[in-house]
Amino acid sequence: MVSRKQGKVTRYIVSVLVTCFTIYHLPFTIYCSFADESKFQPSGPFNIRNMMPMYMFYMQMAPEKAETTQKGRYSLDAGYHVANTIIKQHDPWPSWKPYNDLTYDLLIDTEVSRFYADIKYGLLDNLEVSVNIPLLDYSGGYLDSFIENFEDVFEAIKTPNAREDRPGDKYRFKVVHFGQTVIDDLSEPSGIGEITLEAKYKVLEEKDYLPTISLRGGLKLPTASDEILGSDEIDYGVGVLLDKKLMDRLFLYINLNVIFIGKPDIIDKLNIDDYILSGLFGLEFFLTDRTSIILQAFGNTTIYDEGISAMDKDGAVLSVGFNHNFTKDISWQIAMDENTNNATPDFGLLTSLKIRI
Repeated sequence: MVSRKQGKVTRYIVSVLVTCFTIYHLPFTIYCSFADESKFQPSGPFNIRNMMPMYMFYMQMAPEKAETTQKGRYSLDAGYHVANTIIKQHDPWPSWKPYNDLTYDLLIDTEVSRFYADIKYGLLDNLEVSVNIPLLDYSGGYLDSFIENFEDVFEAIKTPNAREDRPGDKYRFKVVHFGQTVIDDLSEPSGIGEITLEAKYKVLEEKDYLPTISLRGGLKLPTASDEILGSDEIDYGVGVLLDKKLMDRLFLYINLNVIFIGKPDIIDKLNIDDYILSGLFGLEFFLTDRTSIILQAFGNTTIYDEGISAMDKDGAVLSVGFNHNFTKDISWQIAMDENTNNATPDFGLLTSLKIRI
């Protein structure tokens, strides 16, 4: 287990490295933006998934386009995604239930930061293999004040009572099930997450009214450095990916997946399903020749017993942001995401750099 002090040091080191990388490459990317025109070249969808901690144990097949990496070439998607979650829920109590009869008593107050590298290689023109390596950090975070101020400005957005009751930027991950403590963590774990291996095979090239269609399969390895950061089980999944050019400036992305999961030892007291269904619907529209706006929704089915909305509702993350193609091989993305219910984080931010070699 990584200590809180080590976790903070890790965050600072990675943040400095990301900043230095951006500053070092900025002149190069600006130069390339003038040297190489990339007109209406789609670069979505965003690499965003449900980072509510109760779903971070399991494999989540990342949002992907159906198009495959060309034979003999590499593709790198390196990014940072941070998601802020605040949940304080239990069955109606003490009005009519004793505490030990509560299905859940849940307190999740955390920010999950995910630094990731997604590396792809084209074995054939229609077949690619990839590896996704995540570095995860659970902490009190830094977005609480920003979110509270944002929600104060936009009165239509109701601030959860839990956010008003909890101190800012404090970490707690607690799950009680029928009076038995399942998780009660204050450690702010940080370290390597669970590595995912994938293969994608393009079965149909876009033509006329037909979309590009690919099939993919994935395998999650038990590589997490802490029991909060992964299930320590092998998960596997399959999916269908679809891309379609609707207009010169408008592109469609659809993903459908089924993922078979193992139960983590840390939540052995909970009953869970052994599979998750997930999907993506996204649109990318070019505002200029090389800058686009991307709208997408990523959702998954619940695997937990009913009792409170955070556990019995299906999750959906809504994202909006921009992509800019510096060249045909280099693009940069920035996005924000919002929840539809508390089966997903309240708010998140993403930035990523995509490079094809």
